[in-house]
Amino acid sequence: MARIFRIHPAIGTARVGNASRDLFFVGAETPGIPANFDVARREFRSFKDNGLIKPQAAQFRVWEYERLPDGTLRPKREAIAGEDGVTRVEWTVHVANRKAAFFEFHGQQGATDDFKANPLRNAGVTGSDREVRLVIDPGQHVISGRNATPVPLSNSNPTNRAGIPDLGELRTDDAVRLRVIGGRGNTVQTAGDIHNYVNNDGWFDDVSDGPIAAMVTVQGPSGDEVIQAEGAWVIVGPPDFAPAVSNVVRLYDTIWDVAVRQLSSLPPLAAFADGGVLENLRRQREDWAKTGASFTDYEPSFADEIAPLLERAFMATFVHSPAPATAFHTTIDPSMWVNLRDDDKMRQVVFARLRDPDGNDARADQMPKGLGDEYVDEDAVPDGDPLRSNVRRYFSLTRYQYALMRQWMLGKFRRDGDGPRRANVEVITPEGLDLAALENCVGGPFYPGIEVSWLVRKKEIYREPFRLALGSVVGPVEVGPGFFTQQMALPWQADFRDCKREELTDPTTGKTTSAMWWAAQRPDDVYPEADPSGQVPWARPPHLNAGDDDDTRYAEMKSNWFKQGFVAKLVRSTWVEIERA
Repeated sequence: MARIFRIHPAIGTARVGNASRDLFFVGAETPGIPANFDVARREFRSFKDNGLIKPQAAQFRVWEYERLPDGTLRPKREAIAGEDGVTRVEWTVHVANRKAAFFEFHGQQGATDDFKANPLRNAGVTGSDREVRLVIDPGQHVISGRNATPVPLSNSNPTNRAGIPDLGELRTDDAVRLRVIGGRGNTVQTAGDIHNYVNNDGWFDDVSDGPIAAMVTVQGPSGDEVIQAEGAWVIVGPPDFAPAVSNVVRLYDTIWDVAVRQLSSLPPLAAFADGGVLENLRRQREDWAKTGASFTDYEPSFADEIAPLLERAFMATFVHSPAPATAFHTTIDPSMWVNLRDDDKMRQVVFARLRDPDGNDARADQMPKGLGDEYVDEDAVPDGDPLRSNVRRYFSLTRYQYALMRQWMLGKFRRDGDGPRRANVEVITPEGLDLAALENCVGGPFYPGIEVSWLVRKKEIYREPFRLALGSVVGPVEVGPGFFTQQMALPWQADFRDCKREELTDPTTGKTTSAMWWAAQRPDDVYPEADPSGQVPWARPPHLNAGDDDDTRYAEMKSNWFKQGFVAKLVRSTWVEIERA
């Protein structure tokens, strides 16, 4: 019987950095332990070298599975060249940047009509010239062997090659694990200034994404046998400037939501019945199918499903200063966890503040305190306009998360701890690799997002939960190299500059409040290391000046993005900003 191999994480995340690629750090591989965190010292390592940001590499491993008597697959061991009959692992990577040749981004326009209403970026470039002049596609690159010579993902597009020499490079370690290092955060301007948060003709950047393949050579009874592993994907995004803080809705949660509510079947993995995290997914799917709108019998774990979500909400206080200050939660203490578990009234009060993703309550002060997929610019929409009453102008939990919280509110949950369960840092598992790679990525809102946008919610793109189906089609778009990043802001620094905290007027109460975008990635407000007694804007002089005109502020972010600080040091009970130029 042929041996079975699968790549993990199924979707890996790398991040741009302009420091030497020899100084890269590997992305998170254990749930609950962020990238670049020193577990032994219980602190983050440096994110910069001589003022430049170190790149985050996405690391991929090949995992061997065994087929059980009932036909399901169970992880057996990591496949390492030179061990257990594995003689060679050969990796193939094909990333691309198709931003300049893609449709313009206009919120949710195109999300339900196959992009029919969306014009193309750089529409003046037509026909076959679009691929030649607008797409950065290094093609397939292969690497194998222990600590192999780095393979650059060279850019052959003459239009922007001088400013973007490559989209990164490939490396291996001493176990022939693949490491994908992304671009340097470069941009190229061939025409016009930046004038828009997401669509700017004549611009290029060096984020990217694409498929990962591995061919595993094993010793067989009749000689060597070459087996293709189940493939994976890599996404290269902007830096995460608040690695200590995770998103209330992580990219993992968004894909999980698709798997619970929309995917037609699950792969034959034993993990769906072994008492671990994926068994929760299977049980949620079965329960959701009864009503198609909520859970009836599924009882979430307080320690693993409820408390971690609440903790991520509390952590937002380190990257977003609310208005008014009294309207926001404060740091939680151990006694509060017990109340959140056992106090019926407290659970009801908290749940009442959550925005129902399928409701029509458009109050700005509901939770999460964020802007949504169908964002409304209050300066451009008059009072009384129906758009101001659209609940989707604000952010909400995913439907499965809201259903979990409803069960918690009703007391239908497992009281299996008095707070969030902490990670087991000693164990690397396939499921853990998949989670760790996505839990510090943005799961919404998608206007457009940070690493990916709303294409990630399309069920058609998945072969199985968290694993993409290369070659599948969504409307006129095929899942291939550059699939996710083509939806993102061009250049990435434009949206990174624009999407910051906003002051809003609640249409129901008339009161002023604040809302965030992706403050766990791009902070709104931070506690500076020099004086952590109060918060200041993350984007502040001298590098960024909020009051300047559009052209100036975009140019500032394009030039000074790497000078910004990281929320990555714990001072007493406060996460503070460090390493700001």
